[in-house]
Amino acid sequence: MKRIVIAALLAVGIVPWIFGVLCMGLCVQISVLARALMPELRHGNCWTYAMPRWYEHGGWLMIRWSEDVRLFG
Repeated sequence: MKRIVIAALLAVGIVPWIFGVLCMGLCVQISVLARALMPELRHGNCWTYAMPRWYEHGGWLMIRWSEDVRLFG
């Protein structure tokens, strides 16, 4: 019974996981394409800066709260 429950949880959980991985891959490819089309662009946000470098060099992409910017003040 325990194995059936674990298999069911894995089967249900793999669908949103695959969707999330596909969405992240799409976002990374869009940011890499944007950097290739406009390499001299100086404006952007942390994602447009970090994603192409993470894609090219690998490593860890860490997400954390910003110390200076707060939502609604």
